[in-house]
Amino acid sequence: PDNTYKVLVDGVVEQEGSLFEDFEPSFLPPKEIDDPEDTKPEDWVDEVKIPDPDATKPDDWDETLPAKIPDESATKPSDWDEDLPLEITDPEAEEPEDWDEEEDGVWEAPMIPNPECKKISGCGPWSPPLIANPDYKGKWMRPFIDNPEYKGPWSPRKIPNPDYFDDGSPLKSVAPIGAVSVEVWTMDSGIIFDNVLVSTNEDHSEEVITKYWKPRAEEEKAEMAKAMADANKESQAQFWRNLISKVDPYVPEGASPTWFMLKEYLMENLIILYVIVGLLPTFLVIMCFKMCVRTGGSKSENDDARRKKTDEATPDDAAEEEEEEEEAEEAAEEVVQEVEGEEEVV
Repeated sequence: PDNTYKVLVDGVVEQEGSLFEDFEPSFLPPKEIDDPEDTKPEDWVDEVKIPDPDATKPDDWDETLPAKIPDESATKPSDWDEDLPLEITDPEAEEPEDWDEEEDGVWEAPMIPNPECKKISGCGPWSPPLIANPDYKGKWMRPFIDNPEYKGPWSPRKIPNPDYFDDGSPLKSVAPIGAVSVEVWTMDSGIIFDNVLVSTNEDHSEEVITKYWKPRAEEEKAEMAKAMADANKESQAQFWRNLISKVDPYVPEGASPTWFMLKEYLMENLIILYVIVGLLPTFLVIMCFKMCVRTGGSKSENDDARRKKTDEATPDDAAEEEEEEEEAEEAAEEVVQEVEGEEEVV
Protein backbone atom coordinates (compact mmCIF):
# COMPACT_ATOMS: atom_id res chain seq x y z
CA PRO A 1 0.00 0.00 0.00
CA ASP A 2 2.93 2.43 0.54
CA ASN A 3 4.65 1.50 -2.78
CA THR A 4 7.77 0.12 -1.11
CA TYR A 5 9.57 -3.20 -1.63
CA LYS A 6 11.98 -5.56 0.07
CA VAL A 7 14.30 -8.22 -1.37
CA LEU A 8 15.25 -10.96 1.09
CA VAL A 9 17.91 -13.61 0.43
CA ASP A 10 18.00 -16.48 2.92
CA GLY A 11 15.69 -14.49 5.17
CA VAL A 12 18.00 -11.43 5.27
CA VAL A 13 16.98 -8.10 3.73
CA GLU A 14 19.44 -7.34 0.94
CA GLN A 15 17.65 -4.40 -0.66
CA GLU A 16 14.64 -2.23 0.08
CA GLY A 17 13.25 1.12 -0.94
CA SER A 18 10.63 2.94 -2.99
CA LEU A 19 9.16 1.53 -6.19
CA PHE A 20 9.42 5.00 -7.73
CA GLU A 21 12.92 6.07 -6.58
CA ASP A 22 14.97 2.94 -5.80
CA PHE A 23 13.55 0.13 -7.92
CA GLU A 24 15.21 -0.48 -11.30
CA PRO A 25 13.71 -0.31 -13.79
CA SER A 26 11.29 2.18 -12.29
CA PHE A 27 7.57 1.45 -12.36
CA LEU A 28 6.98 4.98 -13.73
CA PRO A 29 8.67 6.55 -16.75
CA PRO A 30 10.98 9.52 -16.05
CA LYS A 31 9.48 12.99 -16.15
CA GLU A 32 12.38 14.27 -18.30
CA ILE A 33 14.47 12.64 -21.00
CA ASP A 34 17.51 13.60 -23.08
CA ASP A 35 16.69 15.71 -26.10
CA PRO A 36 17.33 13.38 -29.07
CA GLU A 37 17.90 16.39 -31.35
CA ASP A 38 20.49 18.06 -29.16
CA THR A 39 24.12 17.65 -30.33
CA LYS A 40 27.45 18.53 -28.78
CA PRO A 41 28.89 21.86 -30.06
CA GLU A 42 31.94 21.58 -32.25
CA ASP A 43 33.97 23.87 -29.97
CA TRP A 44 33.13 21.86 -26.84
CA VAL A 45 36.30 20.67 -25.11
CA ASP A 46 35.90 17.60 -22.91
CA GLU A 47 39.56 16.60 -22.65
CA VAL A 48 40.65 16.92 -19.02
CA LYS A 49 44.41 16.62 -19.71
CA ILE A 50 46.53 17.65 -22.69
CA PRO A 51 50.26 17.27 -23.49
CA ASP A 52 52.31 20.20 -22.19
CA PRO A 53 53.12 22.27 -25.32
CA ASP A 54 56.02 24.02 -23.53
CA ALA A 55 57.79 20.81 -22.48
CA THR A 56 61.02 19.89 -24.27
CA LYS A 57 63.00 16.67 -24.34
CA PRO A 58 66.09 16.74 -22.07
CA ASP A 59 69.44 16.84 -23.85
CA ASP A 60 70.60 13.63 -22.14
CA TRP A 61 67.49 11.68 -23.17
CA ASP A 62 68.65 8.92 -25.54
CA GLU A 63 65.76 7.12 -27.24
CA THR A 64 68.10 4.76 -29.10
CA LEU A 65 69.22 2.84 -26.00
CA PRO A 66 67.79 -0.71 -25.92
CA ALA A 67 65.61 -1.95 -23.06
CA LYS A 68 67.79 -5.08 -22.66
CA ILE A 69 71.57 -5.44 -22.83
CA PRO A 70 73.90 -8.48 -22.58
CA ASP A 71 75.05 -9.28 -19.06
CA GLU A 72 78.78 -8.49 -19.08
CA SER A 73 79.34 -10.39 -15.84
CA ALA A 74 77.94 -13.65 -17.24
CA THR A 75 80.34 -16.43 -18.26
CA LYS A 76 79.79 -19.46 -20.41
CA PRO A 77 79.24 -22.66 -18.37
CA SER A 78 82.17 -25.03 -18.44
CA ASP A 79 80.08 -27.89 -19.89
CA TRP A 80 78.51 -25.80 -22.66
CA ASP A 81 79.26 -27.47 -26.02
CA GLU A 82 79.06 -25.10 -28.96
CA ASP A 83 79.91 -27.88 -31.41
CA LEU A 84 76.67 -29.78 -30.70
CA PRO A 85 73.74 -28.70 -32.90
CA LEU A 86 70.56 -27.49 -31.25
CA GLU A 87 68.41 -29.72 -33.48
CA ILE A 88 68.92 -33.06 -35.18
CA THR A 89 66.86 -35.09 -37.61
CA ASP A 90 64.39 -37.41 -35.96
CA PRO A 91 66.01 -40.88 -36.14
CA GLU A 92 62.63 -42.56 -35.60
CA ALA A 93 60.82 -40.71 -38.37
CA GLU A 94 59.82 -42.76 -41.41
CA GLU A 95 58.76 -41.68 -44.86
CA PRO A 96 54.97 -41.91 -45.24
CA GLU A 97 53.74 -44.69 -47.49
CA ASP A 98 51.73 -42.28 -49.64
CA TRP A 99 54.69 -39.93 -50.19
CA ASP A 100 55.20 -39.20 -53.88
CA GLU A 101 58.55 -37.59 -54.66
CA GLU A 102 57.32 -36.43 -58.08
CA GLU A 103 54.48 -34.47 -56.47
CA ASP A 104 55.75 -33.88 -52.93
CA GLY A 105 59.48 -33.57 -53.57
CA VAL A 106 62.31 -35.30 -51.77
CA TRP A 107 61.20 -36.42 -48.32
CA GLU A 108 63.24 -35.11 -45.38
CA ALA A 109 62.98 -36.26 -41.80
CA PRO A 110 61.65 -33.59 -39.38
CA MET A 111 64.00 -31.88 -36.93
CA ILE A 112 63.75 -32.43 -33.20
CA PRO A 113 65.62 -30.87 -30.23
CA ASN A 114 68.99 -32.49 -29.65
CA PRO A 115 68.57 -34.78 -26.59
CA GLU A 116 72.27 -34.43 -25.78
CA CYS A 117 71.72 -30.75 -24.98
CA LYS A 118 69.49 -31.69 -22.02
CA LYS A 119 72.36 -33.58 -20.37
CA ILE A 120 74.53 -30.42 -20.11
CA SER A 121 74.00 -26.71 -19.56
CA GLY A 122 73.41 -26.17 -23.27
CA CYS A 123 74.75 -26.48 -26.77
CA GLY A 124 75.08 -24.42 -29.90
CA PRO A 125 76.38 -20.86 -30.06
CA TRP A 126 76.51 -19.34 -26.56
CA SER A 127 75.58 -15.75 -25.87
CA PRO A 128 75.30 -13.95 -22.53
CA PRO A 129 71.78 -13.54 -21.15
CA LEU A 130 70.05 -10.19 -21.46
CA ILE A 131 69.39 -8.00 -18.46
CA ALA A 132 67.47 -4.75 -17.98
CA ASN A 133 69.40 -1.75 -19.23
CA PRO A 134 69.87 0.66 -16.29
CA ASP A 135 70.23 3.59 -18.75
CA TYR A 136 67.10 2.78 -20.74
CA LYS A 137 64.52 5.58 -20.85
CA GLY A 138 62.39 4.70 -23.85
CA LYS A 139 60.61 7.10 -26.12
CA TRP A 140 60.21 10.58 -24.68
CA MET A 141 56.66 11.88 -24.35
CA ARG A 142 55.35 15.24 -23.25
CA PRO A 143 53.92 15.26 -19.73
CA PHE A 144 50.20 15.95 -19.38
CA ILE A 145 48.83 19.09 -17.78
CA ASP A 146 45.34 20.37 -16.99
CA ASN A 147 43.51 21.55 -20.09
CA PRO A 148 42.81 25.27 -19.65
CA GLU A 149 39.92 25.07 -22.16
CA TYR A 150 38.23 22.11 -20.48
CA LYS A 151 34.47 22.67 -20.09
CA GLY A 152 33.48 19.41 -18.45
CA PRO A 153 31.53 16.36 -19.68
CA TRP A 154 28.84 17.22 -22.17
CA SER A 155 25.33 15.85 -21.89
CA PRO A 156 22.23 16.65 -23.94
CA ARG A 157 19.68 18.99 -22.44
CA LYS A 158 16.60 17.60 -20.75
CA ILE A 159 13.10 17.92 -22.19
CA PRO A 160 9.70 16.83 -20.82
CA ASN A 161 8.97 13.17 -21.49
CA PRO A 162 5.98 12.99 -23.83
CA ASP A 163 5.26 9.43 -22.61
CA TYR A 164 5.25 10.27 -18.92
CA PHE A 165 2.31 9.22 -16.81
CA ASP A 166 1.63 9.15 -13.09
CA ASP A 167 0.24 6.08 -11.37
CA GLY A 168 -0.15 6.18 -7.62
CA SER A 169 -0.76 2.40 -7.38
CA PRO A 170 1.44 0.77 -10.05
CA LEU A 171 1.18 -2.74 -8.62
CA LYS A 172 -2.52 -2.85 -9.45
CA SER A 173 -1.68 -2.56 -13.13
CA VAL A 174 0.98 -5.30 -13.09
CA ALA A 175 -0.02 -8.53 -14.80
CA PRO A 176 0.22 -11.81 -12.84
CA ILE A 177 3.86 -12.92 -12.43
CA GLY A 178 4.47 -16.30 -14.03
CA ALA A 179 8.29 -16.48 -13.92
CA VAL A 180 11.31 -14.91 -12.23
CA SER A 181 14.63 -14.27 -14.00
CA VAL A 182 17.94 -14.00 -12.11
CA GLU A 183 21.04 -12.50 -13.75
CA VAL A 184 24.31 -13.51 -12.13
CA TRP A 185 27.79 -12.29 -13.05
CA THR A 186 30.26 -14.58 -11.31
CA MET A 187 33.10 -17.02 -11.94
CA ASP A 188 31.98 -19.37 -9.17
CA SER A 189 30.01 -22.49 -9.97
CA GLY A 190 27.42 -24.36 -7.95
CA ILE A 191 25.11 -21.39 -7.32
CA ILE A 192 21.47 -22.48 -7.05
CA PHE A 193 18.38 -20.30 -6.72
CA ASP A 194 15.15 -21.89 -5.54
CA ASN A 195 12.15 -21.14 -3.33
CA VAL A 196 11.44 -17.77 -4.97
CA LEU A 197 8.38 -16.04 -3.51
CA VAL A 198 6.80 -12.82 -4.79
CA SER A 199 4.08 -11.55 -2.49
CA THR A 200 2.35 -8.36 -1.39
CA ASN A 201 1.57 -9.82 2.05
CA GLU A 202 4.52 -9.57 4.45
CA ASP A 203 2.88 -11.79 7.07
CA HIS A 204 2.38 -14.51 4.46
CA SER A 205 6.04 -14.21 3.46
CA GLU A 206 7.23 -14.65 7.05
CA GLU A 207 4.97 -17.67 7.45
CA VAL A 208 6.38 -19.30 4.32
CA ILE A 209 9.95 -18.61 5.48
CA THR A 210 9.32 -20.15 8.90
CA LYS A 211 7.29 -23.12 7.72
CA TYR A 212 9.05 -24.13 4.50
CA TRP A 213 12.39 -22.40 4.02
CA LYS A 214 14.02 -22.57 7.47
CA PRO A 215 13.67 -26.35 7.98
CA ARG A 216 15.06 -27.04 4.53
CA ALA A 217 17.85 -24.48 4.95
CA GLU A 218 18.91 -26.01 8.28
CA GLU A 219 18.91 -29.48 6.73
CA GLU A 220 21.03 -28.30 3.80
CA LYS A 221 23.40 -26.53 6.20
CA ALA A 222 23.83 -29.71 8.25
CA GLU A 223 24.45 -31.76 5.09
CA MET A 224 27.03 -29.25 3.89
CA ALA A 225 28.81 -29.28 7.26
CA LYS A 226 28.88 -33.08 7.22
CA ALA A 227 30.23 -33.12 3.66
CA MET A 228 32.98 -30.66 4.62
CA ALA A 229 33.86 -32.71 7.69
CA ASP A 230 34.05 -35.90 5.62
CA ALA A 231 36.20 -34.17 3.01
CA ASN A 232 38.50 -32.82 5.73
CA LYS A 233 38.77 -36.27 7.31
CA GLU A 234 39.54 -37.85 3.96
CA SER A 235 42.18 -35.21 3.26
CA GLN A 236 43.84 -35.84 6.63
CA ALA A 237 43.72 -39.59 6.12
CA GLN A 238 45.34 -39.24 2.70
CA PHE A 239 48.07 -37.03 4.20
CA TRP A 240 48.90 -39.55 6.91
CA ARG A 241 48.71 -42.46 4.47
CA ASN A 242 51.23 -40.81 2.15
CA LEU A 243 53.48 -39.94 5.09
CA ILE A 244 53.44 -43.38 6.65
CA SER A 245 53.84 -45.11 3.26
CA LYS A 246 57.31 -43.59 3.02
CA VAL A 247 58.38 -46.13 5.65
CA ASP A 248 57.31 -49.10 3.49
CA PRO A 249 60.66 -49.53 1.65
CA TYR A 250 62.51 -49.85 4.99
CA VAL A 251 60.24 -52.52 6.52
CA PRO A 252 61.77 -56.02 6.47
CA GLU A 253 59.97 -58.56 4.29
CA GLY A 254 59.10 -60.75 7.26
CA ALA A 255 57.45 -57.84 9.08
CA SER A 256 55.52 -56.51 6.09
CA PRO A 257 52.14 -58.16 6.94
CA THR A 258 52.29 -56.90 10.52
CA TRP A 259 53.33 -53.44 9.36
CA PHE A 260 50.48 -53.18 6.85
CA MET A 261 47.95 -54.32 9.48
CA LEU A 262 49.29 -51.72 11.89
CA LYS A 263 49.15 -49.04 9.20
CA GLU A 264 45.52 -49.81 8.35
CA TYR A 265 44.66 -49.78 12.05
CA LEU A 266 46.23 -46.34 12.43
CA MET A 267 44.35 -45.11 9.36
CA GLU A 268 41.06 -46.20 10.91
CA ASN A 269 41.98 -44.61 14.26
CA LEU A 270 43.62 -41.30 13.40
CA ILE A 271 43.22 -40.10 16.98
CA ILE A 272 46.07 -42.43 17.95
CA LEU A 273 48.37 -40.73 15.46
CA TYR A 274 47.50 -37.31 16.84
CA VAL A 275 48.17 -38.55 20.40
CA ILE A 276 51.57 -39.91 19.33
CA VAL A 277 52.46 -36.69 17.54
CA GLY A 278 51.29 -34.64 20.52
CA LEU A 279 53.22 -36.65 23.12
CA LEU A 280 56.41 -37.10 21.08
CA PRO A 281 57.82 -33.59 21.80
CA THR A 282 57.09 -34.04 25.53
CA PHE A 283 58.86 -37.43 25.52
CA LEU A 284 61.90 -35.96 23.76
CA VAL A 285 62.11 -33.10 26.28
CA ILE A 286 61.97 -35.54 29.20
CA MET A 287 64.68 -37.73 27.65
CA CYS A 288 66.94 -34.74 27.03
CA PHE A 289 66.44 -33.59 30.63
CA LYS A 290 67.33 -37.04 31.98
CA MET A 291 70.45 -37.23 29.82
CA CYS A 292 71.55 -33.77 30.96
CA VAL A 293 71.04 -34.68 34.65
CA ARG A 294 72.83 -38.01 34.18
CA THR A 295 75.72 -36.32 32.39
CA GLY A 296 76.04 -33.70 35.15
CA GLY A 297 76.02 -36.38 37.89
CA SER A 298 78.63 -38.50 36.10
CA LYS A 299 80.86 -35.44 35.68
CA SER A 300 80.62 -34.62 39.41
CA GLU A 301 81.44 -38.21 40.39
CA ASN A 302 84.41 -38.30 38.03
CA ASP A 303 85.77 -35.03 39.50
CA ASP A 304 85.50 -36.39 43.06
CA ALA A 305 87.27 -39.61 42.08
CA ARG A 306 90.04 -37.65 40.35
CA ARG A 307 90.63 -35.44 43.41
CA LYS A 308 90.84 -38.46 45.72
CA LYS A 309 93.25 -40.23 43.41
CA THR A 310 95.58 -37.22 42.92
CA ASP A 311 95.03 -35.71 46.38
CA GLU A 312 94.07 -32.46 44.63
CA ALA A 313 92.96 -29.65 46.88
CA THR A 314 89.31 -28.76 46.89
CA PRO A 315 87.59 -25.54 47.94
CA ASP A 316 86.57 -27.25 51.22
CA ASP A 317 90.17 -28.38 51.90
CA ALA A 318 91.48 -24.85 51.43
CA ALA A 319 88.97 -23.48 53.93
CA GLU A 320 89.94 -26.12 56.52
CA GLU A 321 93.64 -25.30 56.09
CA GLU A 322 92.97 -21.60 56.70
CA GLU A 323 91.03 -22.42 59.92
CA GLU A 324 93.90 -24.68 61.17
CA GLU A 325 96.45 -21.94 60.51
CA GLU A 326 94.39 -19.40 62.43
CA GLU A 327 94.01 -21.80 65.39
CA ALA A 328 97.78 -22.49 65.40
CA GLU A 329 98.54 -18.74 65.41
CA GLU A 330 96.13 -18.19 68.33
CA ALA A 331 97.72 -21.08 70.30
CA ALA A 332 101.23 -19.67 69.70
CA GLU A 333 100.13 -16.23 70.91
CA GLU A 334 98.72 -17.78 74.12
CA VAL A 335 102.00 -19.63 74.80
CA VAL A 336 104.01 -16.45 74.31
CA GLN A 337 101.70 -14.55 76.69
CA GLU A 338 102.08 -17.27 79.37
CA VAL A 339 105.87 -17.23 79.09
CA GLU A 340 106.00 -13.46 79.43
CA GLY A 341 103.77 -13.66 82.49
CA GLU A 342 106.06 -16.19 84.25
CA GLU A 343 109.11 -13.99 83.61
CA GLU A 344 107.44 -11.02 85.29
CA VAL A 345 106.63 -13.12 88.37
CA VAL A 346 110.25 -14.28 88.75
